[in-house]
Amino acid sequence: MTLVLTKVTRDGIAMAADAALTETYLSYGRVLIGASKLLAHAPSSSCLGIWGDAVLPNPTPGAHPIALEFVLRQFLDIARSIENAEDLSGKLVEWLNDNFPVARGVIGIDVASVRAAGRQATTVIHRLMNAVAVDAEPARFRRFTIRAAGAFDEVNDTPILSAGDLNAEFWVDEIRAAIRNAAIRTGQSLPDNAEQTAAWLAVLVRTISDLYRNLQISQTIDGPVRTSVLHLDSGIVTVR
Repeated sequence: MTLVLTKVTRDGIAMAADAALTETYLSYGRVLIGASKLLAHAPSSSCLGIWGDAVLPNPTPGAHPIALEFVLRQFLDIARSIENAEDLSGKLVEWLNDNFPVARGVIGIDVASVRAAGRQATTVIHRLMNAVAVDAEPARFRRFTIRAAGAFDEVNDTPILSAGDLNAEFWVDEIRAAIRNAAIRTGQSLPDNAEQTAAWLAVLVRTISDLYRNLQISQTIDGPVRTSVLHLDSGIVTVR
C-alpha cells in the first residue's frame, strides 16, 4: 500500500506521505522504498503528491519503464513559467498523455495549491488519474477536482483527503474516528493549522503503515514519512 494524506486547514494545506511506491513490471509487482512522493512547484504554490504504480512505460519500444518521480521532476523543470494550479494540472495531463503510453497500473497525482488562479490567495486540490477508480483498468490521464477553489470551510474541510490503494480510505476513516473519540474524551482538540496538522498526518501515515505490516496484509512500508506545508498567507510551499 502507498499512502498520501491531504488536509485543508485555516492557514493552508498540509500533506503527508510514506516513502513507498508500487512498481508493476512484466508479471510481478514490488514496493519501492525511498520514493519522493511529495514534489513542490514553487511558481504555482503547488505540491504534487504521487501514489499508485511507480513507473510509466517508456516511449521507446523495448526499453525499461521510467520511474514516475523522474518523469514528474522533468515536467516540473520545464513548467517553471506556469503560475497557477489550474494550468499546471491541465498541462501535466496533456503532457503525460502526449508523451507516455498507457501505464500497466493505476497512477494518481494529487495537485494541492494555495493559489488557484492568478495571485488570489485560495486553496484548491486536483486529482490526476489514469483510471476512473483505483480498481479500474488503466487508461489515459484525466483531471478531477476533489476540493474546489475557495476559502476554508469548517464543515466541508473537516475530512482528510486520502489517496492510495483500495483500503486507504477505510483505514484513514477508522483511525481518524478513534483519534477524534480520544480527543473528545481528553478534551484536547485536533490541530487546525497547517504546520501542526502536517506533523499529525505524519503520525497517522506511520500508524496505518505499521498496522498493515503487523496484520501482514501488505508488504512492509518502511522508510521516512515526508510532509509538506502550503502556506496560504505567503504562497510558500515547504517539503520536509
